[in-house]
Amino acid sequence: MSEEEMMPVETDPPATRSKGPETSRTLEKGLRLLTLFDVEHQHWSLREFREAAGESKTVVVRLVKTLERLGFVERNPQTSTYSLGNSVAKLAYVIESHERLVRVAQPFMQRLSDITSETILLCAETEHGWPMLLSVVTARYLVPSDA
Repeated sequence: MSEEEMMPVETDPPATRSKGPETSRTLEKGLRLLTLFDVEHQHWSLREFREAAGESKTVVVRLVKTLERLGFVERNPQTSTYSLGNSVAKLAYVIESHERLVRVAQPFMQRLSDITSETILLCAETEHGWPMLLSVVTARYLVPSDA
């Protein structure tokens, strides 16, 4: 990598970086290493991580080894470089599957709403409850019936 490519990457303005006890600086540093990956920078050595992140060798080694143990980065033993691991792919799949569900369901929901003039809601069960994923709202006002 050229010297320019290894410059620290600013993912957040300084004002948004954590400073208080309510956040984890160590977690933030590890996640910042992950944000260094992009299409042009798919492989990083420990030295490149250290230079780009502006952290000490000890800190970078600990962060990268933790990310590796958790599957967020994988080490290539031939090149001694790291690339994104399967844990990142798993998280991307979760996002993509939600987007795919919405993309497939939305036209059917719209058609059902057009036919019935009713609001249509799509919800999915998760381990945390029933979050609403998508809704198609009609312009029709709710008129309560006299019971």
